[in-house]
Amino acid sequence: MPNTKSEMVAEATKAISDGEVEMMMVEAVAKLETRLRTAYDVFLSHSWMVDSNDSGFFNHMRVEDVKESLEGDFKLRCWFDTKDLQGSDMSLWMADGINESHVVLVCLSPSYMDKIRTHAERNYCKLEYSHIFKHKKTSVGSDTVICVHMTDSVNDRWAPDLAEMLYVSLADDDFSNLDVLAARILAEIFPYDAAEERAKLVELYPAGARNFSK
Repeated sequence: MPNTKSEMVAEATKAISDGEVEMMMVEAVAKLETRLRTAYDVFLSHSWMVDSNDSGFFNHMRVEDVKESLEGDFKLRCWFDTKDLQGSDMSLWMADGINESHVVLVCLSPSYMDKIRTHAERNYCKLEYSHIFKHKKTSVGSDTVICVHMTDSVNDRWAPDLAEMLYVSLADDDFSNLDVLAARILAEIFPYDAAEERAKLVELYPAGARNFSK
């Protein structure tokens, strides 16, 4: 039993520290469990509409370039719709992709912002967006949704759900912030590991390893 005031303070501080460490360990294990259970590291939500920047690249193609870089340079397993599906198949496919991904990238473009504000029939962008913020907005202790600005023109067109969220800009042709984006994704997946170790852990503990081993 602590006898002096300083001993009591030290004992209380240790208890708090031990509790915080325990919570961190629980979250770290939960994060790893999520990674091994889910099939993908990243889901890329974007608009299929024609959205070109000053250099004439279509938004879908630009997002596909982001996906290729994340997979090729950072070994992240990505969910990306290469087919413009319609009907119930698209809704189910989209929901499964979101549910089976550790992190969601909301790739913002003018047409994406327009679509999430409208209630048109078969508005798959809005359905996707709604599902993201219903099921993936918060995960085990932290945010699993990262906003990506594909053009500078979305800077002043925030939707209410996005207003307080941090973002990464990939509006330039060279995607100069791609390293920043990848670092944020890796920090979300492995929050308590050193930054220099996270790239190794991606390959050591691949997404969906538990599912694939069955």
